[in-house]
Amino acid sequence: MAVISLFTLMGCNNRAEVDTLSPAQAAELKPMPQSWRGVLPCADCEGIETSLFLEKDGTWVMNERYLGAREEPSS
Repeated sequence: MAVISLFTLMGCNNRAEVDTLSPAQAAELKPMPQSWRGVLPCADCEGIETSLFLEKDGTWVMNERYLGAREEPSS
């Protein structure tokens, strides 16, 4: 019985070498123009209609329009 237990323990302890995985090489990211449009939440209006444009050179343009807000003439 002791011999069987010994062989069983030795069999469980026998681990094969595991190959380590090399990290995958990341693909080079290239700048490209992107855009996003949506309505953001607003505390005192119906929402903020927003457009965001990202350019290849790193510049960006954002337009916002408050929905349901009273438009008052500016002086």
